[in-house]
Amino acid sequence: MVDMEYLYLHKSKIKGNVSSIANLNKLKHLYLFELKVKGNISNFADIREIKRLYLQETLIEGDIETISNLNHIKRLYLYNTNIYGDISSLSNMSKAEYIKVQRTKVSGDKSSLDSLLKLKELNILQTEVK
Repeated sequence: MVDMEYLYLHKSKIKGNVSSIANLNKLKHLYLFELKVKGNISNFADIREIKRLYLQETLIEGDIETISNLNHIKRLYLYNTNIYGDISSLSNMSKAEYIKVQRTKVSGDKSSLDSLLKLKELNILQTEVK
């Protein structure tokens, strides 16, 4: 399983901690939707080649800055999580096309992402991003 590149889990009864996913460092696409999984977003910081990271509607928490080194990200969906931190930490994700952080505790100045020239959608509803 360490060579796995795609993991999709949706509306499953899976519970527990996501820390074991950190060992799947060849993942390119990770989709965790509507699950009762817990853990810290820092667990994903070493999955350097990941292009799509979907963690929406989970119990994942932590500072968004811990994934700022994921510069291959094209789609980052973190909505309805307990993620917090300054949105400016995502400014290095130059390949990002979609960033959805609505209903999180993310804050900061959205103009800090002006350098993301490929960005097509930024959803910051119900956050402290201005």
